[in-house]
Amino acid sequence: GEALSAVNALCKKLQETKEEKRQLKEQNKYLLQALQKMGSAPPTTTAETSELLNQEKINEYAKIAEQGMAVAAWRSQILKDSKKVIAEFSDLYLNISK
Repeated sequence: GEALSAVNALCKKLQETKEEKRQLKEQNKYLLQALQKMGSAPPTTTAETSELLNQEKINEYAKIAEQGMAVAAWRSQILKDSKKVIAEFSDLYLNISK
């Protein structure tokens, strides 16, 4: 009973981690597209250069950079969680097989 519910809880946690990884992939895709869009057309004219210095653009770039940082932090958290879940699972398995 108790062991089984612990296994079920771990399986659920693994499912959630899988889902988080899937969402992470989605976010990375979006982020990559945004970065490509940013870097795809370098400013050629003076007008475009001053447009780039436009505060709105700077804010947009800052937001993209921020998202990148958030995604990186989130990714490392998921890895930590996965490792923890695997460790718990191993402990549990050892306890059951005793």
